[in-house]
Amino acid sequence: MKSTISRLDEEVTYLENTKASLEMERDSISSKNDMNISSSQLADEREQFKKECSVLNSSVAELTQKLEHCENERSNLNQTIQEFKTMIVHLEKDKEFLSSQLEEKDKSQIALEESEKEKLNAMISEVQKVSLELEKKLEDSVQKCQAISSELKEEKISVSTFKEEYSLMKLAVSSIV
Repeated sequence: MKSTISRLDEEVTYLENTKASLEMERDSISSKNDMNISSSQLADEREQFKKECSVLNSSVAELTQKLEHCENERSNLNQTIQEFKTMIVHLEKDKEFLSSQLEEKDKSQIALEESEKEKLNAMISEVQKVSLELEKKLEDSVQKCQAISSELKEEKISVSTFKEEYSLMKLAVSSIV
């Protein structure tokens, strides 16, 4: 873009210099040849010079328009570049904000998981403690049941012995009577 503008500036300068040279040449020729040149030749040369100046003027005008167009495009591009830079700054800030939020979320998630892990470990410990107590109570109950069972067996034996003795006494009493 800058090279195009520089090139156009150089062309405008060149054309302006050429125009100035031609005007000086014309003035020089006119002063030298005023007396030697016929009026028809002078009119022809003036017409030719006017045509050349007209072509040069239109070229200068065209190049000036192109230069203005390039300047407008450059201005628009600079404005767009500034807008992109602003957008980049905003996006960088958003990125930092989201990164910090994600980091905070990760930290809080880790803390929550650690807390839940500690709770679960405490619950497991409590369940193991209760389980051991229940196992002990179960063993005690089994031992009591075995003791009661032994007592019942003994009582059953003594009841059956009592029944046998009672039956024998009954027989003895009935045989006496």
